Amino acid sequence: MAALHISYLFDWNHFKAEAESLIEAADAGDAARVRDRAAEITGELRFRGQQWILENPWSNPLPDVAGWTVPLNPEQVGSCFLVVLATHLSESPASLLTDWPLLNAGLSALGWSERDTAILTKGWTTGALLRPDRIADPLLRPDLSLDLLRYNFAWRVTTTYGDVGWLDTATVYQMRERLIPLRDQLAHLNAERLQCAGPAATTRSLLMAYDRALIMLCAAVETNTGLFMTVS
Repeated sequence: MAALHISYLFDWNHFKAEAESLIEAADAGDAARVRDRAAEITGELRFRGQQWILENPWSNPLPDVAGWTVPLNPEQVGSCFLVVLATHLSESPASLLTDWPLLNAGLSALGWSERDTAILTKGWTTGALLRPDRIADPLLRPDLSLDLLRYNFAWRVTTTYGDVGWLDTATVYQMRERLIPLRDQLAHLNAERLQCAGPAATTRSLLMAYDRALIMLCAAVETNTGLFMTVS
């Protein structure tokens, strides 16, 4: 079975605005600011019953950041930024679930490049949220041992997801516009013969994946947000 794709609506502009001063302070050795903000948010999330935002499918608990003492290690700093990011997420009406490889295969058969399908189903690297100036290509996942991107590394370790990524509003709109006219073409494909489709692939499951992708993208466009996606 393929890994599970889950999407969230993501107010990425407001997150970047909030994170900008926090990342500068953390890079200068003052991680207390982001820790204190994360501790405040964690309490609010528990109070509002929104732990789902930070819990992975194996129910890892919210980190007890209030009890952390400075200096924080890079993984702890990354956890704090993930908590801050959580306040800018909301539930999406649809995700690709386990059919994202099938949708990728169908779109590839219609001429989409591997880069195009990766943008749709995985998005930009999270390092481009905190340090876009250090990312040559926002699609490529960097060497996670690089100290310059240590907070991106911490996000992945903390969530235990196989991959996490995001899309800005403009890219979401572009993906939606590209997808809209393709349903009839996908309906004429033989899903069972698509590369990496798997033995259970059917044209019906391919179209269901397409429909979920379009719902996901349309929801982000309608709310003027981006997407935050996990594949685990």
